[in-house]
Amino acid sequence: MADDPKVSRKEYFADHEISAASSCAFAREVKERMDAVTGEIVSRDNVQHFRHGGAWQHPANPDAVDGGMKTHSALTQTSFDEIINHDLGSIERALNQVTESMTQGFFESLYSLVSDSCTSVGNVVSARDGVPVWELLYEVFEKIELSVDRDGEVHMPQLHVGSEDFSNFNEKLKAAPPEFHQRFRELQTRKVEEARIREANRRSKFTRYGNAG
Repeated sequence: MADDPKVSRKEYFADHEISAASSCAFAREVKERMDAVTGEIVSRDNVQHFRHGGAWQHPANPDAVDGGMKTHSALTQTSFDEIINHDLGSIERALNQVTESMTQGFFESLYSLVSDSCTSVGNVVSARDGVPVWELLYEVFEKIELSVDRDGEVHMPQLHVGSEDFSNFNEKLKAAPPEFHQRFRELQTRKVEEARIREANRRSKFTRYGNAG
């Protein structure tokens, strides 16, 4: 009978309620940490929740890239020695390990999606011999459209580069002539005005906004 898989074995010193509560608390803590990480990059207003049976693409923008579902996973282990030694520090180490792994997966997925989306519409600027970095930056800014939040504020885009690349980029940008800075300010002003016009036109389609201006 002992070898019969249908016979459940006795478990000693096991508390399933505490185990479930501990797992739930661990998952909540990981979620809160990941919300803080993703919140630095993605606005809470742009976070969507998937409902079973729904579509990944919004009917208002059927041409948007369908990234589908991306799975992020992490593995952590607690050693036997940590358990018998009542090493509570292992909980924080496990949280850090899971958060770091999930963060890496999030950024890899995010940058991959942005790259694929830009490439699909040709919205890419490549470095070329003889073209200074500030002119490349100007080309990048020309290709983008600025966004307007619900309060009517226009937001500048974020620039994401590695720490070493940023130092190099920043040093080269300092060498840009004054004429470039003037052209770039004019481009920024034009982009901001274009964003406000687009938003006013969008709001004018909805009567609840009242005065679109």
